[in-house]
Amino acid sequence: MSSLFVHELAILLICPLVSSCLIGYILQKKNKQEAIPKYLLGLIIVPLVLMAYPLIKMNTISNELLKIEQLVTQLEQEPNLKDSKNELLKCVNKISDRPISGVSQLKTLAKANFILGNHRKCIQFAGLVLEQKPYDEEALRLETLSKKIKD
Repeated sequence: MSSLFVHELAILLICPLVSSCLIGYILQKKNKQEAIPKYLLGLIIVPLVLMAYPLIKMNTISNELLKIEQLVTQLEQEPNLKDSKNELLKCVNKISDRPISGVSQLKTLAKANFILGNHRKCIQFAGLVLEQKPYDEEALRLETLSKKIKD
């Protein structure tokens, strides 16, 4: 959930509330034996469909992060694979604007950027890891190496 934008979180939180209100209104009408407008029944579907967007986005981001992890592992073992580097670059670019805050995810992105030679981004992600886990050896190593290479 930490990789969703605020508007996606809002959709995810508001839609069940709207659906519940509509269902409550329909049940109230039914208890009073009043006619239920047909459009209300169709209107219940709209918030449920809207809820699917952030859930699909969250799943897509998770899949991209897993793919990045696999590519990083592969490139750590065989650093000269051009196709894997290109694929890694595509995956990193797909999620580069997402608000990611998990330590393991940030560390993966730091490694990926280090492998790609983007040392400024590597330092940024390693710094975010170190804010949460100040003595993380891997993040310290990546940050130090990137600073040496960058300078």
